[in-house]
Amino acid sequence: MNAALRLLGLLALVGVIGYLVWGGTDDVDPTQKGGASDGELRVWQSSEECASCHPEIHAEWQGSWHARAYTDPAFRSQSESYRKRDCVACHAPRPIFETGTGLYERVLPRADRLHEGVDCLTCHLLPDGRLASARPDVDTTAPCAPVFMKALQTVDVCAPCHNQHDTVDEWRRSPQGQAGVGCNDCHMPVEERAPATGRSPRPVRTHVMKGGHYPDYVATAFKVETEIRDGRLRVGVKNTHEGHNLPTDDRGRALDLVVTIQDAAGNFVPPPESLVKPGQTEGTFRARFRLPYRDEFSEINTQIPPGENATFEWELPAEKGRATVELYFKLQPYILDGADDSARVHRQELEF
Repeated sequence: MNAALRLLGLLALVGVIGYLVWGGTDDVDPTQKGGASDGELRVWQSSEECASCHPEIHAEWQGSWHARAYTDPAFRSQSESYRKRDCVACHAPRPIFETGTGLYERVLPRADRLHEGVDCLTCHLLPDGRLASARPDVDTTAPCAPVFMKALQTVDVCAPCHNQHDTVDEWRRSPQGQAGVGCNDCHMPVEERAPATGRSPRPVRTHVMKGGHYPDYVATAFKVETEIRDGRLRVGVKNTHEGHNLPTDDRGRALDLVVTIQDAAGNFVPPPESLVKPGQTEGTFRARFRLPYRDEFSEINTQIPPGENATFEWELPAEKGRATVELYFKLQPYILDGADDSARVHRQELEF
């Protein structure tokens, strides 16, 4: 009898755990079936299966850096040919709704389809086989049996990966975070498109998800102000993005301010020896904005917080000349100015 009671108790516990893991969410209605007419859900195995119904969105994702998150040669190098499994977790993650959304959750690495990187199933596959939609008016009879998940409208989906380098914490402190302007509002703008089910066009978020790999996008996040007065050059770089620090996310990213001085004859004025560092061979004066690696104990955080202005002053030569002010955005901190993974995002020439 005691054994039978213990068995019943164990079965009840399994049932409760199953409900909490697979069905215990306010966003999902367990009575919704959708999709297959016999009530059985399709087993989704690849983002390629999404292309037939969502060709535009699939093409955008396929060309995005989310799709290249695992195959990017720079990531392969940083992860020591994928031996750093903690890095692989964010670059080829299991479905986010399986491992948990929110600031204090952490994704886990997939065992298959690694080449798809951060794929459609990462953000949209639910544990019960249905696919999550960010639209409250989603057509639940569509082939993929979509169901509204409010978390897709929030930073909770982004946080498990993108807060590994404090970006979501930065957002929470920012003006946009305080106002409730989320990641999607800037990185996934809305366009009018016809849905896969053939209804009339409606607002749909794009899936290019621009960020640091797009120099034109980086250039919209700051404003440079210059002034020459009393023989000195003043340069201010303001973070106008207001959603997170500049630069943010990957600690390798750096924004370099490079000021090149030329005399009246066009001769380059070299930098003081103390300013010459690896990957920083150009220019007369320099400043760097960056969040250091965790083991760079001698470096300090020089990111520019949202809405703030970093200002610098340098003394100019007494004779007439020219000053060139440039900003380089680097995906790795020690590469040369103008090399691959280094994009010039600002250039201005001044005479003094």
